[in-house]
Amino acid sequence: MTGIIGYGAYIPKYRIKIDDIANFYNKNGESIIKRSLGSSFQLIANEATERVDRTLYEVYNNIQIWSELELMQEVITDDLDGKISSFLMGLSKDYGYLSSIDALNSSGEVVASSNLEFIGRDFAENDYYKNTIGGKTYMEDVHLDKINEE
Repeated sequence: MTGIIGYGAYIPKYRIKIDDIANFYNKNGESIIKRSLGSSFQLIANEATERVDRTLYEVYNNIQIWSELELMQEVITDDLDGKISSFLMGLSKDYGYLSSIDALNSSGEVVASSNLEFIGRDFAENDYYKNTIGGKTYMEDVHLDKINEE
């Protein structure tokens, strides 16, 4: 008959005293924690930046697609039947994080918007209108939307 005939344990000859471990972490603990937290915060920041970048890229591509929809040709007639505004309101609900989605005519006047209060407003003097009507991309730093606060 075979079976377990005993148990063994390895006890090292030289052990680190608990006091030495406590002293080490007491002296170096703050820098260890800062290093660990710094790495964690950096990882979180990188992940958040990547998510924002992907979202903005998606919105940019979607805007390109929306602008080519046959429906958008109604900008020429100033969206008399409100189809573009209805479409933009639906998009605004779907996205949720865009303060408003507007369609401007070639004069810089809002002819359709997800925010009906903007219809008729003139943005011809705004930098974003001037750049985009000239065929240039316009970008600026993130900021609170002053237009929606009015």
